[in-house]
Amino acid sequence: TVTYTHVLTALRKSSLPDVSDHIKGILANVTENGPNRVEYSSYYLKMYEEAAMALSRCSTSDVQTIDNILTSIEEKAKTNDGPWPSEKLYTSLLHAIQYQSQIERIGDQAEHVLRRMQHVYNAGNWNAKPGVEAYHKVLKSWSSSKHPKKALRALDICKEMDELYKQGDVELRPSCITFTLILNACFNVNHKDFTEEDAIRVALE
Repeated sequence: TVTYTHVLTALRKSSLPDVSDHIKGILANVTENGPNRVEYSSYYLKMYEEAAMALSRCSTSDVQTIDNILTSIEEKAKTNDGPWPSEKLYTSLLHAIQYQSQIERIGDQAEHVLRRMQHVYNAGNWNAKPGVEAYHKVLKSWSSSKHPKKALRALDICKEMDELYKQGDVELRPSCITFTLILNACFNVNHKDFTEEDAIRVALE
């Protein structure tokens, strides 16, 4: 496992054009040859984290492969056959989503991943706690989205962060980065969909 992890780390840092294919080949080999129960142990979880981070940074972010990795680990964890996914795995998926070329639904996709993280965290997996990086990646996806109400959806995420901050999660205090991402979401919206009332709400809240 250490060897696989080191290779995946090197691939993550490389500029090879076929990095994605190399990573998928390693994952296929592990799935075929690794013992089922060991495959999803905490040792292998590190390997999957490296694979997901590398795939999320490929020139064409491989959202589906990362999502498949997450889903497999979630399913194993539900039957107590391995650990739950970590924040790194979910954040890698969020990173991949924000750079998709098909941007119509990326805001909804990213927010769905955030809700998955929250569900796993609330079930007792502390390693899956959504941090400020996860929230900011969701905001970035909303700012890149073509959703007609993307600015309002981004504002709702910010208000959620602020509420959690007030409840004691000091990491989630909205910052200048948070507000910049909301302003970016206000840019290039269709004025027919983004009404004057919407603009006032974003400005005042």
